[in-house]
Amino acid sequence: MLPWSLGVIPRYPKQEVVKTREQTSRDCVVVGEVANSTPPTDACIPVDDLNKHTLVTGATGTGKTFTVATIVNRLTEGEYSVFFKPLILDWHGEYSSLLHDPEVKDPFHLPITLLSRDEEYYSVEFASQVLGLTPAQEYVLLKSLESLGGEENLNIADLVEILEGMADESAWFRESRLSLMRKLRRLTIGGYKELFSGGDLDLEVSSNKPLVIDLSKIGDLAIRRVYVAAFLKKIFDKALRGGFNSRRLLIVVEEARNLLGRDNYVEILVKMLDEIRKFGVGIVIVSQSPSALVEDVMANTSTKIVHSIKSAVDLEVLDKVVNMTSEIREILPYMDKGEAVLFSSFYKKPLLIRIV
Repeated sequence: MLPWSLGVIPRYPKQEVVKTREQTSRDCVVVGEVANSTPPTDACIPVDDLNKHTLVTGATGTGKTFTVATIVNRLTEGEYSVFFKPLILDWHGEYSSLLHDPEVKDPFHLPITLLSRDEEYYSVEFASQVLGLTPAQEYVLLKSLESLGGEENLNIADLVEILEGMADESAWFRESRLSLMRKLRRLTIGGYKELFSGGDLDLEVSSNKPLVIDLSKIGDLAIRRVYVAAFLKKIFDKALRGGFNSRRLLIVVEEARNLLGRDNYVEILVKMLDEIRKFGVGIVIVSQSPSALVEDVMANTSTKIVHSIKSAVDLEVLDKVVNMTSEIREILPYMDKGEAVLFSSFYKKPLLIRIV
């Protein structure tokens, strides 16, 4: 039985910092200090490792957002050997007050398209995953796309009109068509129509000034999820085509369970976790619970920053994927706000750190 299960709060251990390799200050982003270390030592993440994805997790109120903001601020204010453009998908509208001189955009001023004529089947597969379509609804959607003109980026409102006028091949076709219309029409009501009326993303990536997309402007959470998924797909597609001209992006995905949840993940986005790092895009995945995420997230994040976690299920998930000593496991439920355990290949063992 572990000490914390008996109500005994464990003492923080003295920590010896052993690195697996040497890094200069231009190669490492300082995120805080190693707690109880002799001599006092900064805790840092090699800037190259950001390209291999990062998980920031912990219970509500433990300091996850501040940790991510600290990484972004240090990254944009320092001079590093690798350039990253931070892009924050800000689910709750919190980052504009935490970042230093960010560019904040309203998603309604950054419209995208959910469906594209380019790689039509791939586009239908993506829409199916995001909207939860049945195979029959996928078939109807594909038929409706074939009826549209030559526009590369397809307007949802026009697609609904096409569906309204389509002849029904059978009873099941009619039922699927009407169900599909209901799902698509939700994306065209009121101002939401403008969210999905854009074309290619036009993002300024030549500077390292952080770009914040304030998703709190999208009141409907289901539509917010669709927008973020479509936005990420556009980013990934552009990166795969070399559209960022060798510039690296660091994308922060808050409330990641909405897209990468164990029970509701978007498969195409999960696959991208493994592929996109080769094209200069690193992702910071932020979530309250590691057990709520699809297993690929744990496998495909090189760096993990774990704030206080009390759930036995979450601790068990971490146990399976990281080198967590019994000492660290005992401490995790009792850490204060702003404290975390850093799991990184840069260090020989996990370190208890304070984000400063």
